[in-house]
Amino acid sequence: MANIVDTYYKSKASVREAVKTLRTNISFSGSDKEIKSIVITSPTARLGKTTVASFLSIAYAETGKKVLLVDTDCRRPMVANSFRQRPPRGMLQVLYREATVEEAAMETRQTGLYIMDCGGRITNPVEFVNSRRFRAFAEEAERNFDIVVYDTPPLGTFIEAALLAAHADGTLIVMQPGKVQSAVAKDIVDQLNKANAHILGVVFNNVLNIKSDGYYYYGKDIKSSKREWNREGTRKAKDKHSKSDTTRKR
Repeated sequence: MANIVDTYYKSKASVREAVKTLRTNISFSGSDKEIKSIVITSPTARLGKTTVASFLSIAYAETGKKVLLVDTDCRRPMVANSFRQRPPRGMLQVLYREATVEEAAMETRQTGLYIMDCGGRITNPVEFVNSRRFRAFAEEAERNFDIVVYDTPPLGTFIEAALLAAHADGTLIVMQPGKVQSAVAKDIVDQLNKANAHILGVVFNNVLNIKSDGYYYYGKDIKSSKREWNREGTRKAKDKHSKSDTTRKR
């Protein structure tokens, strides 16, 4: 498996542009508050959640920001594998006060981008994410980094993403057309709304190159359509038809 940084730079220019536009849209969606922490989740596994989290983190680092990508999916951690790196310490070591955030963060081949592994198995992830220690960890991470991105477990299966989203500045949902039932998609949006999460929108991943109704679809990694923008410049996810725009009409 290639390093995700290489994959990003070898991808089509349209894909990288879509990710950068997503980054810009997120900055517009903060309203009165700057977006510093972002939760990335999905209804189920294998929808490209880690790829989207990694690409977005790289795009932020390209602007000169200091970015931390945290793997909070301790049942199936994928971030370290994607970057072909294995940090000796991780999030658990920070929570147990065996390391600081700076010590557990490992620099990647992308200048300004750091990753943090989960650091081991957790017997009760829900209590772990909902603890004072985790909130203290998140506050320390935001003090030391300009942007903190959390790659979380799929919300359609596990509840941790909703708990994390309650404290983060924004949440993105990653989906693939034809892979998620509408009832499941609606359920995870309902869970996030109940947690008072700030839903930034939905990123559709792995969409074939097609052109329809004047909209441009970028595949096969990130796709966006230009429809129903809200006042902050990014589309809200309200139902199974909700989409977050990362491209503009040409």
